[in-house]
Amino acid sequence: MRRIHTLGFVSATALWRAACDSAPAATNGDVQQAIQGGDIAAAQARLSDVFASGNADEQTQRIKLDLMLKLGDGDAAMAAIDALSDGALGAEDRRVAKAHALILQEKPKAASELYVDADPAGFGEQDYHMLLWALRDMGEDEDFAEGLQAALAAFPNSADLNTLAARALMSVGENDRARPYADTALASDPRHFETLLAQGELAIE
Repeated sequence: MRRIHTLGFVSATALWRAACDSAPAATNGDVQQAIQGGDIAAAQARLSDVFASGNADEQTQRIKLDLMLKLGDGDAAMAAIDALSDGALGAEDRRVAKAHALILQEKPKAASELYVDADPAGFGEQDYHMLLWALRDMGEDEDFAEGLQAALAAFPNSADLNTLAARALMSVGENDRARPYADTALASDPRHFETLLAQGELAIE
């Protein structure tokens, strides 16, 4: 009886492998479709398939970078950054992505140093977001508060920046003052993950 079960299992495995072998190779579009559908596990599996097929290109590396940052994997994100040419990842996007990866690697000081010689007049929304995130993690409260004020003046409806402001106020028990920032963030991006978390915590309070 055991032999029959074993043969059945082997046959089923062989059929499964044959089905996989006959299936079309995963593409960058498949990975992006899974990400847009919110199926991160499927996105990771399809991304692995693209690399395994030998068809990975710079677009694949860019998709990998965005996915690894979303998943909080700073090491994998940094590897993707290093694999991208200047043409595929411009100077500002590279700075933002590198700062994000460094913060995820628990190196906020290194992230902040990317902005030492940068002109704040040229900062994009995500430049402000990453620098402020780094300053917060470093405990630089005065610089954080000053930078946040400038950031919100430049990007008053930013979900990321308003959520940072809400979080900063919530951390010192100023929930009533935090709510307008959280509400602005939610109105700007109703699916923003950190905003939804902040809204949930404020609702519980």
